[in-house]
Amino acid sequence: MNITFYGGSREVTGSLALVKTDKYKFLIDCGFFQGDDNDYFRNKKDFDFNVKDIDFVLLTHSHIDHCGRLPLMIKNGYQNKIYTTPATKDILNYILLDAVLVMQNNWKRFHRPAFYTQTEVFKTIEQVDVYDYYQTFKPKDDIFVTFKNAGHILGSSIIEINIDENNKNHKLVFTGDIGNTLTTIIKPTDFINGCDTLIIESTYGNKIHKGVDRRKTDLNQLINKTIKAGGSVLIPAFSIERTEEILYDLNDLINAGKLKNIPIYLDSPLSKNILTVYQKHTYLFNDSAIKKIKQGDDIFNFPNFTIIDDSLQSLKIINDREPKVILAGSGMLSGGRIINYLPVYLTQKNNTIIFISYQAKNTIGEKLIQGRKTVMIEGKKIKAKCNIAQISAYSSHADKRKLHSFVKNIKHPTPQTIFINHGDVDQSSGFKQELSKKSKAKLIIPEIGKNYQI
Repeated sequence: MNITFYGGSREVTGSLALVKTDKYKFLIDCGFFQGDDNDYFRNKKDFDFNVKDIDFVLLTHSHIDHCGRLPLMIKNGYQNKIYTTPATKDILNYILLDAVLVMQNNWKRFHRPAFYTQTEVFKTIEQVDVYDYYQTFKPKDDIFVTFKNAGHILGSSIIEINIDENNKNHKLVFTGDIGNTLTTIIKPTDFINGCDTLIIESTYGNKIHKGVDRRKTDLNQLINKTIKAGGSVLIPAFSIERTEEILYDLNDLINAGKLKNIPIYLDSPLSKNILTVYQKHTYLFNDSAIKKIKQGDDIFNFPNFTIIDDSLQSLKIINDREPKVILAGSGMLSGGRIINYLPVYLTQKNNTIIFISYQAKNTIGEKLIQGRKTVMIEGKKIKAKCNIAQISAYSSHADKRKLHSFVKNIKHPTPQTIFINHGDVDQSSGFKQELSKKSKAKLIIPEIGKNYQI
């Protein structure tokens, strides 16, 4: 049995791994590459394998760097099943349709053809079969799969794969993305009893999230300080989990009387759709969130909160100079309606932009956090005069403490091989160095396209 990584390693994110047994070939995730200006050409490139030879696909969750190339597989002739959880399938539909809209906009702006259309997205969804957490199923003879809760976003999974081959059983665990220590809404990450081979993410493998226990307080202070100065707060937020967690905390602050009479807007069509998925799958929420709902608290709605429905309403809010809070996508300022706000809100000294998400290198967000005073937006130079703040504790990824704890709890058996995946070089190499002091496993930072025996 062997495994080949085609994304998610070293400088190129975009999760995609191919596992070959004596009888079958299957994929774990099939995401868009993200990381630099060559993303478009990497994603456009043909697969390094024949998709018609793949027997099935396992999907950890519906972030675009894990699922974005699935319709390309269907377009190229893949006709077999994609397995995931019910919530992941529901989110997948909206994420992929949104990707089509982004690609259509890129065609208008840069004349870059879209990789696929809505037709391929609909076909993709038709090929998805779902299984709940802890429900073991058999996609093929001698292969047994179980989804466990990754605690990353709604429906996200750690995938346990038991493979019977040559009269031996090999347990392979693919973490996907592991959630942060404190999950505001969904249930916390499941630990794994044991495995032979572990593929683990390392987004923050060499970093500790600070202030997890006070992120709501920090949010409150930043908002009130900005409002008192007569400014507005702009929060770039990813539509899955981050938007919901911010709304959850804003609801708590308003209920506690700490935020009063402040207009709050959500300007993201995708976030609006994802909210409906969260409301459908409340059984995946943690005890605290469920308790609030049972007590009659609508955790995603509160006084003075408005969801923007159309671009005309959005334009009105952009030109409104009254103090307010705006949540808009995307989280890295790489597209979405947030781009429309930046030329106005960046240039006003009393405004504040609060970054709550990871900012990839060379993105507008990363440049602003690094103190850049001028940034290019839609081909125009914009001077950044507003306040720039960051609350990294809202990350939906585990930091190095939790990653080490996750590995430490795998005991029966302990893994013989650990692939450290899905992280920048400094994060994956730092995690490997620290882990080498505590684990006797063979530690590998995989190279893209290299075949590894397991």
